[in-house]
Amino acid sequence: WEFWSPPSDRCVKYECTKTNNQFIVVESKLECPVFRPEDCVPGTEKTDANGCCTTCTLISHCDVKNTTTYLEVNNCRSSVPVEISACGGSCGTSSMYSAEKNTLMHSCSCCQEMSTSERKVEMVCPDGKKIMQSYIYIDKCGCHDSECDKKNHLD
Repeated sequence: WEFWSPPSDRCVKYECTKTNNQFIVVESKLECPVFRPEDCVPGTEKTDANGCCTTCTLISHCDVKNTTTYLEVNNCRSSVPVEISACGGSCGTSSMYSAEKNTLMHSCSCCQEMSTSERKVEMVCPDGKKIMQSYIYIDKCGCHDSECDKKNHLD
């Protein structure tokens, strides 16, 4: 037989095994990742299959970041500074042991654009010629699920 005793920060597994015609209780401990309810999307808290560790969907802090600069393309420069956008911030990533699958379960997401628009700006070239240049502006950023990189282990 076996059972788990779940305190708040780690679980203790007790297993009864027979060794040399004697029954002994073997104790093993599972450390849980740090759980901060204030970092969770409300209502997404859940426990693993053993009822030991609590996880949730993390609140993302992935937002549009703006900077103002002159654009330069093929030696031509924008006649005015333009607002350039980028996505930046944190998204939820985790790695947690699953007793049910006896492996580490990975969850990764990436802060990237969710919607964009095309903008145009007048460019002035060295010969005085003026051209219109389009560029992509990020309107909204968000967290998108992505593949977690697998580490290569050396034997």
